Amino acid sequence: EYFSLEEAADNYSASSNGSPILARPFFNLMTSPSNIAAESSELVAYPNVIRGTVAVDASSTFEGGAARLRYLLCCSEGCVPSLVRRRGDVPGGYRMELTGGYRGLSLGDNLTISEDLATIPAPGTFNLQDTFHTQNEFHGAEFGMLLQTRRGRWTMDWVSRIAVGSTNATSTISGQTIIDDGRGSVTHQGGLLAQSSNIGTYDTSDFAVVPELGVNLGFDLTPRFRVLVGYTMIYWSRVLRAGDQIDREINPNLIPPATSPLVGPLRPEQNLVWNDFWAQGLSIGLEGQW
Repeated sequence: EYFSLEEAADNYSASSNGSPILARPFFNLMTSPSNIAAESSELVAYPNVIRGTVAVDASSTFEGGAARLRYLLCCSEGCVPSLVRRRGDVPGGYRMELTGGYRGLSLGDNLTISEDLATIPAPGTFNLQDTFHTQNEFHGAEFGMLLQTRRGRWTMDWVSRIAVGSTNATSTISGQTIIDDGRGSVTHQGGLLAQSSNIGTYDTSDFAVVPELGVNLGFDLTPRFRVLVGYTMIYWSRVLRAGDQIDREINPNLIPPATSPLVGPLRPEQNLVWNDFWAQGLSIGLEGQW
């Protein structure tokens, strides 16, 4: 078995010449001697100070595969009452099988926040970018049950499986700021949410389970062909999502150009926050047997 879902993507952008005001919120850790986080913001557009554009792009990809063996537990065939009484008895029965094998899944997330800013008056410009990327791979042993029932030309298949294994995950954070004061540009490491304190690549792994439930309803068009409509749900218990890796508590002294020597905590930081993931869908198909 192999499946792949179309890339899920979303984006947002906003621009202003200074009015209305645009700003990116964060929690400032340097507003008091005790470093208690307080609401603050980084200006994107403000009257007579700065103008600019902020853009957010997010995308996710999900795919998986499996190799299974099926073992027949029991089956029965015979005649059963028709769903329409006047038609009498029709062919019917059931078939129950155990399934077991290997399951693999892959989930990738990407989140990029970009800013293009210019001072008022010119000529200063700022270009910022924060990028958060996560990649998850699951490998595990799977076992389950398949039940097929028939009554006349109608069939119904029930699938219940669970895979047990490990999620191997990678979180990558990067950011940069390009500042041009009219005499030349300088590139600094770090943007707003991605700073030298959390920029890097982080690997981790954890135990995970992946249950799957599915049902297919079929109707025989001919003795060899039937149409199918079904529903499938897959749950993944442990994954890293890009948005969850953002730490909004920031030491503003790290914002480029950083203060040297640095005063205050090394924040934002990477915490490797786990979450779960659901995928579900409807299917329509045509099956041929020979």
